[in-house]
Amino acid sequence: MVKHLKVSAGAAEVKVRKVWRRPAGLVAELAPLGELARNLYWTWNAECGAALAQADPTEWAKSAHQIIRILNNVGAARQAELTRDVRFMARLRRCTYALRHYLESRTWFQENYGAAGAGTVAYFSMEYGLHESLPIYAGGLGVLAGDHVKSASDLGVPLVGVGILWKQGYVRQRLDGAGRQVDEFRTLAPEDTPLREIADGAGRPLRMALPVGAEVVSVRGWRLEVGRVPLVLLDTDVPENKPKARQMTRRLYSGDRDTRIRQEILLGVGGWRFLRVMGLPIAACHLNEGHAAFAVLERVAEVRETEGCTFAEARRRVAATSVFTTHTPVPAGNETFAVRLFEKYMGGYAERMGVDRAALADLGRVKPGDKKEPFGMTPLALRMCDHRNGVSKLHGAVARRMWSEVWEERQEEKSKNQKVEKAKSQEGEKSRRRKVEKSKWGTRTHRQGFQPRDGEGPIGAITNGIHLRTWLHPKMAAVLDEHLPPGWEERQDEPETWQRVETIPDAVLWAVHQELKAELIEFVREKVRARLRRNRASAGELAKVGRVLSAEALTIGFARRFAGYKRAALVFEEAGRLAKILNNVRRPVQILFAGKAHPADGEGKALVHKVAKLAAAARFRRRVVFVEDYEMDIARHLVAGVDVWLNNPRKPQEASGTSGMKPALHGGLNLSILDGWWPEGFDGQNGWAIGKGQDHDGSRAQDKRDAAELYRILERQVVPLYYARDRAGVPVKWIARMKHAMATIPAVFNSHRQVKEYWTKYYLPALGKTALSEASAAGG
Repeated sequence: MVKHLKVSAGAAEVKVRKVWRRPAGLVAELAPLGELARNLYWTWNAECGAALAQADPTEWAKSAHQIIRILNNVGAARQAELTRDVRFMARLRRCTYALRHYLESRTWFQENYGAAGAGTVAYFSMEYGLHESLPIYAGGLGVLAGDHVKSASDLGVPLVGVGILWKQGYVRQRLDGAGRQVDEFRTLAPEDTPLREIADGAGRPLRMALPVGAEVVSVRGWRLEVGRVPLVLLDTDVPENKPKARQMTRRLYSGDRDTRIRQEILLGVGGWRFLRVMGLPIAACHLNEGHAAFAVLERVAEVRETEGCTFAEARRRVAATSVFTTHTPVPAGNETFAVRLFEKYMGGYAERMGVDRAALADLGRVKPGDKKEPFGMTPLALRMCDHRNGVSKLHGAVARRMWSEVWEERQEEKSKNQKVEKAKSQEGEKSRRRKVEKSKWGTRTHRQGFQPRDGEGPIGAITNGIHLRTWLHPKMAAVLDEHLPPGWEERQDEPETWQRVETIPDAVLWAVHQELKAELIEFVREKVRARLRRNRASAGELAKVGRVLSAEALTIGFARRFAGYKRAALVFEEAGRLAKILNNVRRPVQILFAGKAHPADGEGKALVHKVAKLAAAARFRRRVVFVEDYEMDIARHLVAGVDVWLNNPRKPQEASGTSGMKPALHGGLNLSILDGWWPEGFDGQNGWAIGKGQDHDGSRAQDKRDAAELYRILERQVVPLYYARDRAGVPVKWIARMKHAMATIPAVFNSHRQVKEYWTKYYLPALGKTALSEASAAGG
């Protein structure tokens, strides 16, 4: 059935023609299942998710929770059984009401900024980690984007997401019999997902022609409902395209440099143009990392062509309405392209923007005029966006140092423009202020290491957070719902909300935590069994899995991308000493590892092999497990069930590291290098710090010192505290730390606080004076 939908994009409303289909073969009484499944709200509403799982529990467990595929294939007998189940039908009605109430209820944004709103922000990201059933993410960047969008939905912030539908997503990891990573890619069928193809006003599939170098590529769009926020995913895998163009949206972060630049043109240029074709009223753009930075060139060209203004004026207007978030404190992690390749695809923008080719190339260089320097997406975004930030306070400072030369060049250009304006205005007071500003931000002070306060300088900081309901286990959620103030989620970013954690009885908190750990251990054992069966292990080996891990042992989790600087194998630095810690009969310890290496990262794959091989060694076999194919479902189990979350990168190479924020929701304690978010989160009682916060030089000596410090903390502090029990067998002092972590970390490191900060600090200024005046008039 084809019909018009009134689509809410924050404050602005547009009509977009959509195709609604009840899942094939689903009887009318169960049609609400399709309504629930089509909006990802169910991924953070536990009861809605449970109702969908009940449709076919066996397939739910086998299919990575791909609910649309399940509903398309549920048999007639099962449907009849469900419709006769009074309790299930009552639950389905409750969940349908919950979704509709959520979509229609008044939001934080409406309460503070009025129903009219202030314009819509387009949020560009190369990946989105929304749920394991939609594997279009690689890791932390995507999960952060997913949590950002979900909080924008909860808060009612006027935002639309833009990304790419990766048909084979990111690499799937399989370990062979020797523990080596084997790369796999699986094709995602859109009909098995909640996606709807975007149609034109006549109901026909919408197509957009996108010039990519000398080729014109046909682009279609898919729409995904993430609560109140629409997500537009671009796709070039259409019959009318040539094979090379169809491959553009095949795999995330794969392919040669030519493929990568084409993908980033699609995201930035194609994303902006597709929003225009859809008619969405976009007033500002947020670039989540530099992958989408070509959007600013397209926007400058568009403004200049439609308004007839100069390049300088077009650039000023685009920069004023653009936000850029950098996530990478490692120079090699910032995307660059050979200038020749950049000019092959983007050289035509010189004429469109009214500049010569050399000036166009210089927009992406740290040092303009240096012809040996490649074109960088981060320098481009820094130059073309007025609102810039890192993802923790430490990372903001690191980014300012990394990119200080770009800022100096911008300041010199700004100074020249100010002199022209000063000559025109002859306003003495403004002249005086400019002189003060110049002395404050002059080149000399930057070279001396001057660090501006956030909000004053070239790159500010908004520390990442997590979407609490996405990562909160339903059993722990029930405890919080009972003991925290009513409506605590709406006030989750207020420290006072979490003070009531202290009222949770120790026995209750400990019992729930132990239940979550037992659930994690059985989950991990089943993963190990599946791997052994695939690798044709013997019946004897399979039988031994039941003796791997213990629900009574102190459990440490280490799960993240296997990149060299994250030092996954650091804990094995002195294998004999570690074995003594783990195999202590009275005070056993166990470690769970998970994480993938990029297919082209030889060092990362070597680390995977090393850790997996050590885990299989006789002295570690029962105490160390590597869980293959790390993804969001595995992450949810790990962060809910571990006692300690281990993080030991080389400082300052961890920009934020949101994984460590999630265990605290369940009383998990961090044991971490003081990098990323942890210097802000650690207060001396809610976890442990490895080292004194010094930067790392990458030497073996530094690794050895950190490993020794890690062992010392485990032996003298962590293990003794965990096993210090009262007469009832309850670790009272450990639980006190659990409660303190729960009271101090979620209150600050949540994505509601994060999105509110983006709104007030960057989005409102990017939306301009009109937005500010509207907000003021609305009482915001």
